[in-house]
Amino acid sequence: MSDWAEETEDPDFRQHMDEQTAKRRPQPRLLSPEPRTFENWEHVPDYLKPRSQWLRLGRKVKPKEAAVARKVTPYILGDDEPLGDFEVLDSSDGLTRVTSKPTELFRESQTTPYTPTPRTEAYWAFEDIFLYGANRKNWLYRSISDSGEESDCWATEEVKGDCGLQHDPRYLTPARVRTHLNHGRIVGIKNQSGKTRFLVLDLDYHLRDREVFLEQARVLLEHFHGDTWHYQVSKEDVSGMHFFKVFPKPRNLGEAVGEIEQTLQQLDDQNPELRERAKKAGMKSLAEIEIYPAAEQGIRLPLARGRWMILDKYVGTTTDKKRKVADIERYVAWLNDPNRKHMPVEDILQYLQTFTFDAETQRCRKEADNPQAGRAAPRTKDKWKNRQRQNFIDFWINGEANGIALNEHILVLARTAWAYGYSETEAAVQLKKMVRQLPGKAAASSSRLTKQQWSQIDKVIRFSYRYAYRGNSRQKDVASSTRKLKEIAAHYRHIGFDPLKPASWSQTKPVARKSVITWNEQQRKRLTAFLRSPLKAQNDALIMPFVEGVIQLAARMSGRQWGHRYFLAWAKAEHPNIKLGCDSKRLAVLKVLQEEGILQLLRAGTKRTGCSEWSLGPVALAATGADSQNVTGISPESSEDLGQGHSLQGVKARPSTKAQLYTGSVALGHEYYPYLTQPTLTSPLQASIYIGCYSEITPPTNIPSTPVTASGLDPP
Repeated sequence: MSDWAEETEDPDFRQHMDEQTAKRRPQPRLLSPEPRTFENWEHVPDYLKPRSQWLRLGRKVKPKEAAVARKVTPYILGDDEPLGDFEVLDSSDGLTRVTSKPTELFRESQTTPYTPTPRTEAYWAFEDIFLYGANRKNWLYRSISDSGEESDCWATEEVKGDCGLQHDPRYLTPARVRTHLNHGRIVGIKNQSGKTRFLVLDLDYHLRDREVFLEQARVLLEHFHGDTWHYQVSKEDVSGMHFFKVFPKPRNLGEAVGEIEQTLQQLDDQNPELRERAKKAGMKSLAEIEIYPAAEQGIRLPLARGRWMILDKYVGTTTDKKRKVADIERYVAWLNDPNRKHMPVEDILQYLQTFTFDAETQRCRKEADNPQAGRAAPRTKDKWKNRQRQNFIDFWINGEANGIALNEHILVLARTAWAYGYSETEAAVQLKKMVRQLPGKAAASSSRLTKQQWSQIDKVIRFSYRYAYRGNSRQKDVASSTRKLKEIAAHYRHIGFDPLKPASWSQTKPVARKSVITWNEQQRKRLTAFLRSPLKAQNDALIMPFVEGVIQLAARMSGRQWGHRYFLAWAKAEHPNIKLGCDSKRLAVLKVLQEEGILQLLRAGTKRTGCSEWSLGPVALAATGADSQNVTGISPESSEDLGQGHSLQGVKARPSTKAQLYTGSVALGHEYYPYLTQPTLTSPLQASIYIGCYSEITPPTNIPSTPVTASGLDPP
């Protein structure tokens, strides 16, 4: 204080100066209290929980909240051990007690409401089942390369020592399990606590005796089926099968395994012949099948990469954030459903029949994958690329399997027949006939051919065309596969190559066909007069060729569905001088064609059934010389050859894809758009023509603008 202030006797002024001086002095900082430390979870109060537990309770810790307590795992540091990143807890008694990364604890007042995603809830349910009683310190994994290949051997991750076990980088955490479910690696677990919520029967094949493996699978499936039993198998080459059983509550592992072992022993005693066959093949009998989880050996978790889970249907992957991951939501929903359904045993056995290969076939497949030095051969996944027709000829005519199994030959041919336009019944009958006419050399592709086990082969055929005719199912990318198959079938029709008629397989060039349509003078004048106004053709000479083209179109698409978009695309390709871009103009033209007996509306299109179905009218039938029983008789060839050279034979247009609305086929695209209709349409004819109209779609650019042979929509 200044001398002047000291000499001042005014007490109020002196008090004011003292207050100002105190404000200028630095204030002591209040330190936040140290969080309480617990060394045992039993001592932690119920109102304190870590972040993960609050999430499961529908609460989330607020950002930047400081922990009010923590749980630590103490460890006594040795004399020669470096302190490193460890935190010292106590060293007063001569021993240094340390810890690493303690678990932070929070109160409910430090949290906010939280709603987990369905996938997160499914993660929790999966972890509750398969991490219960698991050994977190000793587990297995297989890595996945950048190319998606799985490593050949299991690696063991083992935690040694006791410092901060739950934070040890080798510890089996829920995050590692989620990596397994997201197909970043494959995880296998062991049991530690002697308690479990699941059991696994491990039925091995390993290319021993295929028939013994399939028979053992049949016996086990007939007994271990229903309730929560489900199965995991490989998507490609089946080398074994895992039978999973999930319990609603934890069970003693020894008791649960003992019950299963007793049942397996009974099944083994009931099948002594199967037991002897297994021993001769070097395989385990039913009583010797391994049961997991175990303390010493690990077992692969379900929903692994490259595997199907067989529930009521095949469950594999789904798309989450633009990546392929395990469909954990579907799996957990099935487990939690008290009215869950199961895939029939016969269907599961048929899958095993189709995708289980004997040793010889597997050897051929491996040789194709790993050719000898200096010898070029396609990889297994590329063995059909640009070789489908040649593979058909090599196997079905010459008997050369080219390292491809019989089941695969049948499946590919069935899918091709479906895309070509054959009915399910026709494909089944012809496939059975072709299999029985195979050359003797083809028997090398399957022991069933050698033993002439036709009943088993017929089952393969039945399930193959079931896969093909049920939406081209069991493909990694159904839309892409369907598009390619349609393009291949269109090319086959263009060159006259019929997949179910080997006699046509030498055909490599387009088949030229001529239509015979006869008109009298009165018919020509009448049609020209009635179509002159709606067509607005530049020349009357263009009208009759247009009518004849419509007749060929209706005959070719007999029994199929097509709408006004397809009619427009066809007109642009076949009759570019006829302009039908206006909707009302196409409506008027089709109405005249129907009234004059050129076209006949068989069934009007609806939102549910798709586009309309048309046939030749009575005038067109008379002009082509065909009767009502043979509406396709527009050429001297038989009706069986109709459509060869046309890309739309056997294709139904539905109002779900834009390409179908243009071309009647899915060959040009597979994107789905919202369905729109024209609100001003009233008559059945108008509704049928405008069915499936998409306002935002523009015509495809790959339709030719000049007249070409056949439909003009075939690929080059």
